[in-house]
Amino acid sequence: MLSPTYVAEVAPKEVRGRITGLFQVCLTVGIAISYWIVYGVNLHFGTPTQQWRIPMGFQVAPVGLMFILLFFCRESPCWLARHNQEEQSLTNLAWFRKLPVDDPRVGEEFTEILATVKEERESRGLLQQC
Repeated sequence: MLSPTYVAEVAPKEVRGRITGLFQVCLTVGIAISYWIVYGVNLHFGTPTQQWRIPMGFQVAPVGLMFILLFFCRESPCWLARHNQEEQSLTNLAWFRKLPVDDPRVGEEFTEILATVKEERESRGLLQQC
């Protein structure tokens, strides 16, 4: 799943763990709700076609909403940095933090992102040599 990765890359480091954990809680609650929907449909609707169509219909709504909203999401600064788009990465990082591009906090976090990307590339290079 890409959502937890995207959330982890975009979230500020001070709250990253809490937000990723909250994502897992939301996922678990969604699964529990889906089980209760299936239970209710099986209890109240006897035809086999309704027993799978109604739960699928409930799943289409959030998936459709997420698909539409996907087109409004910006790329992750980490992803852009990995693909050698540092300028756009810095712009997106500033946008996510609601700070100007020349803010020292944005610059510090951007430097950390670039260092992480450099370290990942070096470690991949060592693995490829083996």
